[in-house]
Amino acid sequence: MTPEERQLISGLFERMRSYGAPDKDRDAEALIAREVRANPDATYMLVQSVLGYSVQGLAVAHSVLLARGVAPAFILLLMVFLFVFTLPVFLPSAALLGLSDVWLDYRRLEASPREGA
Repeated sequence: MTPEERQLISGLFERMRSYGAPDKDRDAEALIAREVRANPDATYMLVQSVLGYSVQGLAVAHSVLLARGVAPAFILLLMVFLFVFTLPVFLPSAALLGLSDVWLDYRRLEASPREGA
């Protein structure tokens, strides 16, 4: 593990702690706890998946914004602002965007109109 990866994972959990405990469905919580006990590596795999798909989602957002003419400096500031102030929403949203990109390939779709022009 690189120092950057360590910092990314530690920062994720630190921000989650700072937001406090969410309202929980007790049945879902019990099922998740039971499944994690049955597969101790599940938490590791989940964190790796979320972080990986989040990076892919950021790449998709960056690519689409660049293709629409948004300045790279503005994109960077926007990403930093969203990451710092809206992490509980931003990270899963970026992960969902990255996961959906696996099937929809947004960057290819975004490039298609230009190829025909």
